[in-house]
Amino acid sequence: PYSEPSHYLNLLLTNKTLSLKTLAFSSPSSSSKKTTACSKSTYATLYQLLQHKPHLDTILATKTGSEIKKKSRNISLVYILLYELLFSKFKKIRGGGVLKRIIMKHESELRRLAVATTTTNGAPSSS
Repeated sequence: PYSEPSHYLNLLLTNKTLSLKTLAFSSPSSSSKKTTACSKSTYATLYQLLQHKPHLDTILATKTGSEIKKKSRNISLVYILLYELLFSKFKKIRGGGVLKRIIMKHESELRRLAVATTTTNGAPSSS
């Protein structure tokens, strides 16, 4: 469920001239029959994730975050999984995989860091 958001987040992180709206509302590729470039759920996930990106950056700068980044080949997926676990409506990661297992091994520390960063930096609403 995270491949599309991961793809678009990777585009946003690597190309500083792109915005989320540009990606979401630009015309899709000719092979696709969709009317927009990304789905509504992808847009919503990325919008919320970008609201929490400063907190996620702070978490990833810690020792625990560095360990998770080292074991991943896709930093965009790391951002999405951490957002889903720490700040999303359901506070859990859907699906499975190696990266989920790595993150879940550090779940309690990550949740503690999330609370610490949001209370010191001010938190956007997570609803």
